[in-house]
Amino acid sequence: MLFRSVSQSRYRDVLRFSPKTKNFEKIVDLIKWLGNKGHFVEISAVLTDHNIAYLPDFARFVFREFANTILYPFPVRFSEYNISNTSENISFIEKAWNAVPLGILPPVGYKEQLIEVIQNNKTTKCYLPLIVLSVCEDGFMPFCPCGIISDHGNIFDKKHLSPPSINDLVIKRVMDLKEQKCKSCFTHFDIINLFFENKISLQEVSQCGIFQDSRMNKLLESFKLHNLNLLKNV
Repeated sequence: MLFRSVSQSRYRDVLRFSPKTKNFEKIVDLIKWLGNKGHFVEISAVLTDHNIAYLPDFARFVFREFANTILYPFPVRFSEYNISNTSENISFIEKAWNAVPLGILPPVGYKEQLIEVIQNNKTTKCYLPLIVLSVCEDGFMPFCPCGIISDHGNIFDKKHLSPPSINDLVIKRVMDLKEQKCKSCFTHFDIINLFFENKISLQEVSQCGIFQDSRMNKLLESFKLHNLNLLKNV
């Protein structure tokens, strides 16, 4: 089982810790319980200029307090609260990765891509429309699990809705980073993209949350081979 907790706010104190609050204590207790029971826990930390300075301390906190838990930091996407491309902000990211053992944060390839996104220099293709099917509460299936690309269709309108085709023009635009929003998009899903692009290895992937399950590793590897073979023929 995978449990995901999101730490998301534009405010300065989002990555600071207030153990005196009841909600904070409940969340910490639940994550401890899940990790100690052997469940994989992923914590998403949404970064802004207001909170990135606390990322190294937050990583240390996760390492100190939780078992079977990985922290995924990534910037706010397509928002006025995007992280500024400054040497100070980049240094906070470097300090966070140096503060904890591998496995608490994603592999180094993830860190490098995170920095590239902040520097507006994203290079990794996005394969998510081909392998991730997401459904909204109203039945619409967006081409992108991050919900920024036009809808593929609605499951309530059709008896059968086929997966998106690799030849679809929208899919091609997403994969080639021709959608402007895609250039600033970076999330925990990018572990998959980085693996497909050989920027992180299968061994590194196996340290990340749900992919610590060997069955998920085999499935991900088969997805990679299948989709890369399809792309050769496009």
